[in-house]
Amino acid sequence: MLSAIGRNVLHCSLRYGFVVRSGSELNCQVIKNFYWQSVSRDDVDKARILLELLFVRLGNFRLSNCDVHSLIVALCTE
Repeated sequence: MLSAIGRNVLHCSLRYGFVVRSGSELNCQVIKNFYWQSVSRDDVDKARILLELLFVRLGNFRLSNCDVHSLIVALCTE
């Protein structure tokens, strides 16, 4: 806890309720595993659909004859 990274590791472990014995144990895979265990499948599916709709809105993807704004609002307020 004497370094900025150490304080961040401690903060995350206390906030999200996982035990870290050493800062070197905490890596991207540990965080991903913890995240995927704490999120419902429905929320993951909604987030993926929302991501695709945002790509459509930004012009990265194309979707013909569709009101993207209405789809985004419907998805986020469901």
